[in-house]
Amino acid sequence: GLADGPYVLRVSRDYYYTTTVEVVVSGQGAVDVPVLLQHNRTLMLTRELTAQTASAGDILRCTLRVTHVGAGPALHVAVVETLPTGFHHMDGHGAPPPDAQQPPFLVWNLRDVTPGEAITLTYLVAVGADASLGEHTLIAEATAHTLEGPVRAEAARARVHVAPVGTMGDM
Repeated sequence: GLADGPYVLRVSRDYYYTTTVEVVVSGQGAVDVPVLLQHNRTLMLTRELTAQTASAGDILRCTLRVTHVGAGPALHVAVVETLPTGFHHMDGHGAPPPDAQQPPFLVWNLRDVTPGEAITLTYLVAVGADASLGEHTLIAEATAHTLEGPVRAEAARARVHVAPVGTMGDM
């Protein structure tokens, strides 16, 4: 066997993600322990955003990429983006355009994808005067169906700090 550790395990982030779980240790109570969890082995959703700080009137370019990292087809792939209050999708700017818009949701009903294939969504969001100052989070989720049943990717989140107009250069 192996000698007593500690050991470092290096794992590709393409197939694993880190999280913490609460573990009760005899005589020590509860402690948080970092663990590696395997993705659902079918969908991975990633996001890029042009800025992490914005003011009313600013335009943000959002990019979502859903990648099939599993085996077998992923059918009826769908992506739902939830925009914070005061963030508004700009119609006519993006590819492909959302299939449905019911604020605060943007919905894309995408085609089926094969293993290794990815679909990229780009769109613009305007920060409106109705966006409150402070932290906001955009949350996107991707779902599909496989021969084993429904699957869901880990949500892709992006934080945006809304600052007063004219103060961003001071930050």
